[in-house]
Amino acid sequence: MSTNGVPSGRQRRLHALVVPFPAQGHLLPLLDFAHRLSTRHGFRLTVAVTPSNLPLISAFLVSTPLATTLPIPLPDTSSPEHSRQLPPGTHHALLAVHLSGIRAPLLSWAWSHPDPPTVVISDFFLGWTQLLADGMRVPRVAFYGVGATSGIRSCLSLSPVHRLSRTSTCRRW
Repeated sequence: MSTNGVPSGRQRRLHALVVPFPAQGHLLPLLDFAHRLSTRHGFRLTVAVTPSNLPLISAFLVSTPLATTLPIPLPDTSSPEHSRQLPPGTHHALLAVHLSGIRAPLLSWAWSHPDPPTVVISDFFLGWTQLLADGMRVPRVAFYGVGATSGIRSCLSLSPVHRLSRTSTCRRW
């Protein structure tokens, strides 16, 4: 396959199923990454999105010609589809649990698609997409949109390895 994703011979064209977490701080960086994969490397993109989130990705669709959407309603119609719809004080993890309900419809779609995805790219909050990728027999790329420095600092501050003892001090950044 050529580097721009155009098939050469009998190889499949690069096709990513993108599964974003529906909160702007997660959705926008992942779509920016997907846009770059498409425009620079020729990936075809299918973005799995709940119907109420379609308006949030309209600019992405206009600027990314190889992208299409796959609107997937949540099985439980009373479930929130975006972090804005969560009651105050509710943890975003609840939204990730509700979103796991779209795994079966996505798997059915992938198996029936004439040109199925060659990779699943999903937000790191959506661990269930590993099972989806396994069912599709493709790799999963977990996208973590937080800056590396802040992520490493957070991990180090929580890691028991870096806590020497109660009497010793560990220099903080």
